This record gives sequence, C-alpha cells and structure tokens, in this order.
Amino acid sequence: MQIEIGASVRTRDGRHIGEVHRVLVDLQDSAVTCIVVLKGRLLSRDVLVPLDFIDRVEDDDVVLTLNEGELDQLPEFAFNEILAPPPTWTAGPYPDGTFYVPVRQRKRLGQHHVDLTPGTRVHASDGEVGRVHQVELDPQTGELDAFWIRADGIFGHDVRVPAEWVERADESGVYVKASRLDSETRLGPQSRGLASRAR
Repeated sequence: MQIEIGASVRTRDGRHIGEVHRVLVDLQDSAVTCIVVLKGRLLSRDVLVPLDFIDRVEDDDVVLTLNEGELDQLPEFAFNEILAPPPTWTAGPYPDGTFYVPVRQRKRLGQHHVDLTPGTRVHASDGEVGRVHQVELDPQTGELDAFWIRADGIFGHDVRVPAEWVERADESGVYVKASRLDSETRLGPQSRGLASRAR
C-alpha cells in the first residue's frame, strides 16, 4: 500500500473529508502508525487516524473504515497546553490585573515517532536528494517498506528508498545511509522499473 502525502481521504460511505497532511512513522519499529488527516477548509483541524482505520488506498484516495461522525471522535494531532500562572499570583502585571498565560502547542508523537509532511527533506551523506512524496507500507502489518522521493530533486524520476536505508529522521528531515551518487546508481534503475509497472 502506498500513501501519498496530500492524497484525498474518504469515509467508508465515499464522502470526501480531507487530505493526508502527515504520515507518522515509528523508526525504532520501522512501522507506519498513523496518518494525520487535514479535515475541513475554513475551520480545519488535523485528526490523528491510526492505521487500523484505513480500509484501503483506491485510485490514490485513502478510504477509511469510519464515517464522518466516528472520525470526529478521534483526537487532534496537535493540542494546546495552557501553562497557568502559579496560584500565589493574585494580581497580574497588567493594569487591568490580567496575566499573559503562555500556551504551548504539542504534537501527539511517541518517543521514536517522526511526522512526515509534504516536502519533508531527504538527505544523503553528501547533501539533500529530494523530498518525501509517498510512504510505502505493508497493508497487513503496517511495517514501513520505503519512502518515495519526488522527481524534482537531483533525480529525473521518482526514487524509492527502502526503509533499511534510513539512518535517522528528525525535524530537519530523513537521513539515508548513502551518498547521492549511490542513491541514484543503486536505487534509480529499480525505482524506474517499479514506477513504470505501477502505471
């Protein structure tokens, strides 16, 4: 199963409800755990959807096992943590007695989770090679098989990077255990063959 970041998301009854905004990957377990669905346009929210609620990928659309009401019951990907002033503060620093209450936005990520967004950078040992375009996983186990890099980087075609090539990932991107030349010479022919079979 290949999940394209930015793909349309539909409920089990065929209703379009948003798009894949992020894919959450647990690099320690080498598994895709969730997708984040950007739901709505004007008052949008990012909904955390566990892999168990994905029925299938059909015509590049992700189809859920949920209806819209069930989707609305799932938690948001990011939440606000309000940091209240200490209880000993009785009057605020502002003339009207109010305080500035700091708010910090937090993502629902596990210790070994990385969120992949549209355009997450992919780095080889000697520089950037492109940006994540799709995530490929085993539909039964959720195990991460590969990342696909969009053709607009140094490659003239999309490139499939196997999960075992991933050294690490963090907020700056995904890092692979190869040079740019190694990535092209070792992965390029295989990627072109897989892409042509998929068409």
